[in-house]
Order: sequence, then structure tokens, then C-alpha cells
Amino acid sequence: MPFDFETNFPQTDPECVPRFTRSFEHVAWIDGSSVVQAETTPTEEGFNSRFRKIIADLDALGDDARRALVSTSGMRSSLFALINELEVELERIGGPVEAWRAPTLLNGWTGRNPDTDFDYNPPGFFKDKFGRVHLRGTYGNGPIPSSANGFSSVIFQLPAGYRPSARTVLYAYTSGDAIRRLDIVENGQVNLRSAYSTWISLDGISFGPG
Repeated sequence: MPFDFETNFPQTDPECVPRFTRSFEHVAWIDGSSVVQAETTPTEEGFNSRFRKIIADLDALGDDARRALVSTSGMRSSLFALINELEVELERIGGPVEAWRAPTLLNGWTGRNPDTDFDYNPPGFFKDKFGRVHLRGTYGNGPIPSSANGFSSVIFQLPAGYRPSARTVLYAYTSGDAIRRLDIVENGQVNLRSAYSTWISLDGISFGPG
């Protein structure tokens, strides 16, 4: 929806057009009685030369005024276009936020902490308007990374459009206030790479667009 500006600022202004037209025309003075010196002499410039200077000055003034009006008109058009761009960008920034999406959990992983009655964020992910992907949720019951499984325990897999362009190494909190390595792979796998005890939280984890 377009923004309603308090100040009316139309794209064009009918008053912003050149209107200057020189009305003064000089006819060379014919000095028949030598009452007025019309032509230039060694000691007197003469009225004819002076009037021509007046005409030239008025023409120059008119040109300057015309250029100023044309420049102002062009500036208004540019400013109007810029305001339109700002409206589009502000609407994009202030637009609706994508809702959290629930991932399909893999390898026996479940959401929230199965050992307590506390409520935790459910599993989820979403992408903001800047393309950054956000994760949330507390997870448990998944296999513990070890040498037997290549220190790899995939919690879920992000769909196309939500994956990094390269393996992204992050860190997540686990039970006991421990910090464990979490890899998000190019194919979208969210992969716990370090051992945990009862749960792991992905709250606050995010990464840039791929």
C-alpha cells in the first residue's frame, strides 16, 4: 500500500516552466541633430552600444532563469522517482515476516526436552526478508555423534532455498551449559558433530543466504 505523505508533492508542477520572453527591442538611434550621441566615439560609448548591452544582459538573464527552471523541473522528477523507490524499499522492509516452518526430524530426533516438563521452542526455521535463515527449538533423543557414525548426527534437512552455499560451522548450547559444534551443509543437513547428554538448543542460530 502506498505511503500517505503529509506534504503533497506531485511529479510535475505546471508553474515550473520557463516564461521569460524579452520584450525590449532596440532600434538604432539616428542622430540628426547631435542632441544625443548615438554612435560610439573615442570619448563616448553611445546609446546604441549601451542599448545593445542591455539587450544582451536581458537575454543572458532570461537564459539563466530558463536553465534554473529546467533544472528545478528535472530535480523534481528525479526526487519523485526517488520517493517511489523509497516507498518500494520501505514496503519490502516492513512487509510480512515469513512464518516459522516445522522441519521433518530425522534419525529419531524429537522436539523439546523429553526429560522435563518445561516448555521450549518447538522445532522450526524461517527465512527473513534479507534472506537470512533462522533456526529454533530444543531437540533430544537423537544419536550421539561418535567415531561409529563419523561424528555425524543429522537432526533435519533444510529444503532448497534455505541452504548455505558452503558448509557453515556454528555452535549450539546443550544440556549442562555445554557448547557443541553444529554443521549446516550445502545439501541442507543440520548436523550435530559433537557429543551431547540429553538435549541441544538451536534457538538464536542463523546464517546468511547461500
